[in-house]
Amino acid sequence: MRLFSLFLLICLSSMAYSTVYKWVDKNGKIHYTDKPINNANPVKFKENTENHVSLPPVPGIPTNTSPTPSKSVQYQLTIIKPIEEETIRNNNGNVSVIAQIKPKLQSALTLQLYLDNQVFGEPQTSTVFSLSNINRGEHQVIIKLIDKNGKILASSLPRTFFLHRSIKNKPS
Repeated sequence: MRLFSLFLLICLSSMAYSTVYKWVDKNGKIHYTDKPINNANPVKFKENTENHVSLPPVPGIPTNTSPTPSKSVQYQLTIIKPIEEETIRNNNGNVSVIAQIKPKLQSALTLQLYLDNQVFGEPQTSTVFSLSNINRGEHQVIIKLIDKNGKILASSLPRTFFLHRSIKNKPS
């Protein structure tokens, strides 16, 4: 139906564009018509009164068969555990760090944990990191999303936590 309507409009618009003639009758009244008659002169319109319609160029079919690069995905990386400035009491120095990533992690990407601005462990695909034998005191963790070329795609905000470990043999 749309195609038929478009075709009809094109046909009508081409018929509407025709020469206009001006003539004056015996009483001095001016008349306009689209049919040439005796004593009728074609009317020339100024360029600014004419309608010009131009269609946008037709997009060509790409001849390049190479795959187009996919649009860049914006990842959002958040540390959900430990909570900000949480005090963790663990005599073995064990701490679990859990991250949340949106959208879902793709297969060629890995997560790298940074503890106190130093790389900690190997990059992994899991969002759960297990830290062990961490010294007591204040620590900061950051998780970065890294592609296979080592480029950082996203980074979490730093998360500070405090680890308390009791001393087994206190000096007297």
